[in-house]
Amino acid sequence: MNLNELSEENQELLLIITVGISAALVVSDWIAENYYLLEYLFVILLFGLVHEAWSNFQTDDTSLEFIQIFGGGSRVMMQAALLVLIGGSVIVSLELQRFVESKVGPLSVVQMLSLIVVLSRAYVNVYDSRDIAAVLDGRPDTYATYTAGLSAFLISWKIRSQYPVQGEAHNMITIASAILIAGVLFYYFDFSEYLPTLSDSHS
Repeated sequence: MNLNELSEENQELLLIITVGISAALVVSDWIAENYYLLEYLFVILLFGLVHEAWSNFQTDDTSLEFIQIFGGGSRVMMQAALLVLIGGSVIVSLELQRFVESKVGPLSVVQMLSLIVVLSRAYVNVYDSRDIAAVLDGRPDTYATYTAGLSAFLISWKIRSQYPVQGEAHNMITIASAILIAGVLFYYFDFSEYLPTLSDSHS
């Protein structure tokens, strides 16, 4: 079998490898050049995502009732109640970050990005179907997203002692590996059919 035949038989795999390496080159360079700015922005984005998810666990009526009861007819107290609600979601965000960092150390930019990718996909799945079971909806792209995000998180954690998190090499290895793992598992081998499906919304 010559090289042309081999490449033709593995076009999908070659595409996954090409996309993974190309994306890793572009994104890792971008992260390395803007590391501290992205660190700041991703913390805000992560907090905003947790706040949005936390807010949607409560109905608007529940929040309004809390503000009215806590306020007791006073605009000042109602304002305080609103700030308590918002502060609650900020505390949840801070505690989530503190818990994760207590286990794996300070989060790198690529780890924060991976958490944002996983949490935002889970949130969109649940929001779109109005069903918590849609977190695992059986779709290859859902599992690929989760796998890429979690792989990036773990790889970044494991290689940080050899490759500084601010460096381009760290992010290149992490991002390329995460994309390749997810692409091969769920687009080349389609492992999603062997994984649990809790939702009826998959297609």
